[in-house]
Amino acid sequence: MSHSYRPSTVLVQSLLRISPWQQRHYIEDLITLEGLLKQTPRGFATNLLLHTLKSRYPVEVQCILEELAGHPVSVEVLFERLDNYRVERNAAETQQCEREHQEDLRNYAAWRAAGGRP
Repeated sequence: MSHSYRPSTVLVQSLLRISPWQQRHYIEDLITLEGLLKQTPRGFATNLLLHTLKSRYPVEVQCILEELAGHPVSVEVLFERLDNYRVERNAAETQQCEREHQEDLRNYAAWRAAGGRP
């Protein structure tokens, strides 16, 4: 995908400079996202793309919006926020798995108490 849009945020420009070729799709998504955030999306497909990218890159969206509002965000801050996001998401997933496991144990105990076979 070729872009006629050139990134204007320092964050995306910095990521473009330091990212290897293998991450080109990530950078293309960020360039597209920055362009969509700077202008009002028109049409269903554009809005769908915007919301897909926002859900895929929530931390990056927050950082780009901060920079567009005049508060520059460095690449180091982005990486720190991404690490924190991953830790929080992993903790939430672990808690959800534990709750599901406990519910399965309760259901199994109820099954056994009702005369079900193991």
